Amino acid sequence: MLNNKDRYTITEMTGLSGLIRNAYYRWVKHGVSDKWDRADTELAVIPRTIQKEHHGRYGAPRIQAELRKRGIGASRERIAKLLKKHGLNAKRREKYIPTTNSNHG
Repeated sequence: MLNNKDRYTITEMTGLSGLIRNAYYRWVKHGVSDKWDRADTELAVIPRTIQKEHHGRYGAPRIQAELRKRGIGASRERIAKLLKKHGLNAKRREKYIPTTNSNHG
């Protein structure tokens, strides 16, 4: 954005990038914060551990409940993003299909 500052207005650039003008000016003044990146890397270890404990069956809602029990607050959306980022998916149980026909005669 700084490279195109002479060519385009701030409103045009923020509109194209999906940002709001206030966010642009905050970024220019303060730079990029790595606070959330650090918190995410610390938090990413815990869902992996929980999934391993439960054989990969826990998704974001169950992991959030487990974290809440452990006293750690995180939204379900944030946990889902972390799981997706690290390639972790909850395994689904296969549907039970009976193979014996009891109605034979």
